[in-house]
Amino acid sequence: MHSTIQLLRIATATALLSLVPHSIHAETHSDQDPENGLTEGWNSYWFGNFNTELFFEYGWIWHHEHGWVFPLEENWSYNPGLGWIWTSEDIYPVVFRLSDRAWLWYFRGTTEPREIHNYSTGELEFH
Repeated sequence: MHSTIQLLRIATATALLSLVPHSIHAETHSDQDPENGLTEGWNSYWFGNFNTELFFEYGWIWHHEHGWVFPLEENWSYNPGLGWIWTSEDIYPVVFRLSDRAWLWYFRGTTEPREIHNYSTGELEFH
């Protein structure tokens, strides 16, 4: 029999899992992610490939281009390299960075480092 705390964790995890793929319109699901060995891989036509295996316990997803991302509601998320950012299906790969209130253009497919054009400064950033 499950304790009340276990039931709350299960209910919370179930609700959160339903929010993450829905909020980024995940279309396909795969049980195994060969790149990092994690399960629960998802694909969104606008956001790309990401993994939700660690979302239940820690709140983070692993994105194939952005690395660790902590998603929140209303299209806000936290990324260690960029800080708090906002984007949506309608404007991605353009993102808004809260720390300097800058609009950024992410060059899709760039990783380690990601190439980002900062509209405020006109400079290219590497994260």
